[in-house]
Formats: sequence, C-alpha cells, structure tokens
Amino acid sequence: KDIAKAVRHNRKTSLLAPNVVNSLPMVTAVIPDSLAERNGIIVGDRIVTVGTDSFLKTHNTNTAISKVKNKYNNNQEELMITMARPVLLPRIPSSPTQQQQPKDLLLGYRLSHVHLRNN
Repeated sequence: KDIAKAVRHNRKTSLLAPNVVNSLPMVTAVIPDSLAERNGIIVGDRIVTVGTDSFLKTHNTNTAISKVKNKYNNNQEELMITMARPVLLPRIPSSPTQQQQPKDLLLGYRLSHVHLRNN
C-alpha cells in the first residue's frame, strides 16, 4: 500500500520522487559474484521492501535494518526485495571546451523487484 501511494506522486512516469526515496537505505557495496550481484543489485539502489517489511515511512532506518537482518539473515528460501533504482538523464556539455562534465539529472527512481534464491 505504501508503495502504491508513493508511486502515485508521479503517475505519468511511474517514478518515485527523490524526496520519497531519500530516507531509504542505499546499497553502498556489492560483493563480487555474490547472490546480490548475480541478481542485479547494484551500488546506488535504494531498498524499499524486504519480504513483507517496508522501509517507506520508517522513522528510524537503523532499527528497521537491524530488525530485517535478524528476521531474514538465515532465510533459506526465496526472498523478494523491492529496489528503487535511479533514473538519470545525461546532460550534454554546453560547449566542446567545457572542462567539467555536467552531472546527470536525477528524474526519479523506478521500482524493480529482485527475487533472491539461495540455490
């Protein structure tokens, strides 16, 4: 339900607005050849849900992360994670002599569902 409300903020593109995603936990590293990497999780992804636990509207993210880790740490079955992935619009330099590349424009975040399987 929380996800549906958040997506409604930007119906035309089905993107989550950056202000909705800012407080979500962000993937800061992915171990090479890990289950996460093999399933397409990348640095910069934001974690929206793990199983049935949502991080939307969570006031204390650290407590929520600890709770989720304890609940799913030894999970031997399939686990569904909903990620919010940044959607960027590349910016073109205004002149050929411009020294610094302009930063890409963040349009929002697209939801992506990842099924982690231990086999």
